[in-house]
Amino acid sequence: MKNNIINLATSATVLVALVAFGVSFAYASEVTGNLSAGSGGATTTTSGTTTGSISGSVETPSTPSSNGGGGGGGGGGGSYTPPATTTATTTPWQCGPLLNQYLHIGRANNPIQMMLLKIFLNWELGIHLDATDTLFDLETFSAVEEFQAKYRTEVLLPWVPFGHNDKPSGWVYKTTQWKINSIFCPTLNVPFPRLP
Repeated sequence: MKNNIINLATSATVLVALVAFGVSFAYASEVTGNLSAGSGGATTTTSGTTTGSISGSVETPSTPSSNGGGGGGGGGGGSYTPPATTTATTTPWQCGPLLNQYLHIGRANNPIQMMLLKIFLNWELGIHLDATDTLFDLETFSAVEEFQAKYRTEVLLPWVPFGHNDKPSGWVYKTTQWKINSIFCPTLNVPFPRLP
């Protein structure tokens, strides 16, 4: 018996959140799905995660199958498989903190955290840091300083009462990490960190 195979070539570039070592980050991905139906039902295979939700259904007509014929005038011992209907739905994407570690130049930083930081700074500042180079280099240091200057009121000024100046430090520490996570996931309502 032949199986009816329907390949859904649904491709879209979407913003997705992935979790790697407990850290969420965003990137563009292609979503594809395959639906195969035949005798005994249908199965769905999907790769990728999307923002929002996707739903749909596919009905495949079944063909009556014959398990033999009867003799003269008898008809036959055939069977009928009802149409298979499959509905696939994804869960809406929910964001979380982008960074969960403090990062700075001259330190053995987590490579995944560094990649996420560079991707975020590229997006936020419209620059082009090489996210495949996971070192906290001078270019990244300068980009963090630029980010801190851009959000001076929320990132730098809270440190002044504790004896710090209001100049960018280039380090991703409490307030810088808080602001990055707040921008990345505004619905998370990340509480302001305790200082100092």
